[in-house]
Amino acid sequence: AFYIAANITSTIEQGIVAVAGAALSYSVANPSSTFTVYLWNYFMLSWLSVAWGHFFSIIVPQGSVTIVVAFYNAAIGLLFCGALGPGTFLNLYHNTGIAVIAGLFSPLRFFVESMAVSEATCLPVQGGYTIGSNAFNFTSYEKEYSYWWGNTYMAHTSADNNVDS
Repeated sequence: AFYIAANITSTIEQGIVAVAGAALSYSVANPSSTFTVYLWNYFMLSWLSVAWGHFFSIIVPQGSVTIVVAFYNAAIGLLFCGALGPGTFLNLYHNTGIAVIAGLFSPLRFFVESMAVSEATCLPVQGGYTIGSNAFNFTSYEKEYSYWWGNTYMAHTSADNNVDS
């Protein structure tokens, strides 16, 4: 009964935190995607992080759970989120072992990818970017999304010649 009550209260608490985090992030980033994208991404991130917190609370002394969860999310989450090595998007899509590890153990893996896809206007299932260099306002697109354009793989094909860059 205690574990069920802990799950219910932490789900409600983290849901409120996810809404607040999504609202703050959305207002600061001023993204091209809708608020619903941010909200669902933050809900999923908090849900996965809370799940790891409950797991670690079973195997780690109570006084150390917060530190262990923070270290786990920082270390594993960042190493296998797709932005940093060894779990870069290029490695994730070409190495099944790293993809399985990232999918199972990294809370940030799907958060980072879904934010990159929604912000960089990718086609479904890693089909490539939808904007070519001959598109209207391409130069403003490159300036506005330069942080996604250069450092993600995302089946990063050129819209001009369909060759991986």
